[in-house]
This record gives sequence, structure tokens and C-alpha cells, in this order.
Amino acid sequence: MKRVSLAAALVVLALGTVSAASAQTTLPPPVVFVAVDAFSYDATACKFTVTAIVQGEAVASDKVFSYMCAGGTLNLDELKRRLESCERMALLAMAKPGMYLFQVTPYFNYQVSPACKLTRVNP
Repeated sequence: MKRVSLAAALVVLALGTVSAASAQTTLPPPVVFVAVDAFSYDATACKFTVTAIVQGEAVASDKVFSYMCAGGTLNLDELKRRLESCERMALLAMAKPGMYLFQVTPYFNYQVSPACKLTRVNP
């Protein structure tokens, strides 16, 4: 009887470990902006800020996204290129309001920086 209980306990522990590991690899949901008012980044503080209207909300707010600026797998030049790419996408969304959705997937686990994406809205 004790062996069955011990075996069952080991299975439960193993399943708990697997589900905890899979939960850690799940990316946080992206933040989708329908209108962008401002984009700025602070390299020394390892973050950037988007002032915009989040999809489903009525007023603009500041959303701060952190990124890993030291000890990551990317060098600083690559990180700077990624931030500049996000900035260009945000500027395009600002220049043509209502024409694009600007999306940011926050920093998570082993990603070095948040991922940005620009999607054209069908007219």
C-alpha cells in the first residue's frame, strides 16, 4: 500500500514540475495600441515608454516596458537596433493614426528585449 502511495505522490510531483515548467515558457499577452502619442526609451534605466491608447480603452496612458540591458545574449549594438526598430514602428503609427496597430510583447524570461510589431488595419 505504501508503494502505491509513494508512486502516486511521485507522479503528482512530476506532473506539477512539468506544468510549472510549461507555465514559465508562456509569453505574456501583447499590449496592442490603437493610437500612439509618444515613444521614448531610456537606455540607462533599461526601459521604454509608450504613451498611447490601448485597444479596448478610451484614453491614452503610459505603458512602461523593461528590457535586459546587461548580461543578455545580445550585444548592445543589437539591442539598440531593436529599440530603434520599435521606435520607427511607433513613429509610423503616430504619423498615420488609425491606420496601424502597434503591438508590444513584454520582456519575458530569456528574451532580451520586448518584441514590437506593426500591423496595418484594413480600411
